[in-house]
Amino acid sequence: HTDTTAGGMTLAEVFGRCSFLVDGRTVTHPEAAATALDGVQRVDVLPPFAGG
Repeated sequence: HTDTTAGGMTLAEVFGRCSFLVDGRTVTHPEAAATALDGVQRVDVLPPFAGG
């Protein structure tokens, strides 16, 4: 994917701000990049959001 958002962000930059769940388990950004997806049923990408 080579396009950018309206704000000029690349997909890699957007993913760098997201949280990830692999089969319901939270993974950190460095861990997500190194996580093998063999046998994984679901990957959720959660955009950054405010609140608490």
